[in-house]
Amino acid sequence: MLELHLPYPPSVNTLWRRRGSRYYLSKRGKLFREAVRIAVLSMHCPTFTGEVAVEIDVAPPDRMRRDIDNIIKIILDSLQLAKVYHDDSQVASLSVKRVPRDPDTSGGFSIVRIRAIGRKA
Repeated sequence: MLELHLPYPPSVNTLWRRRGSRYYLSKRGKLFREAVRIAVLSMHCPTFTGEVAVEIDVAPPDRMRRDIDNIIKIILDSLQLAKVYHDDSQVASLSVKRVPRDPDTSGGFSIVRIRAIGRKA
């Protein structure tokens, strides 16, 4: 099993920006993708080739109300770009849970656990 400790992800509502008719990834989106890439590199993990189960615990940075489903896409896409798996269609099981935030930690956090389902790692 692979466990990654990451910053709190940007919401899908703040992930993309528009300039004219072009859309581009926001600065917050780029920073999160880079944080995932660095975390994966530090773990020296092989790429999962079969189906995986993903468990995500998130602790929001503040008490503002948030939709928990707005952070899933950036996490799964960033894991794919970091070569944790070849394609996020390999995610056969997904669990997302909000956990209490630590009042001493600013910015919130997310913990992502990935494990192989079946024989292939």
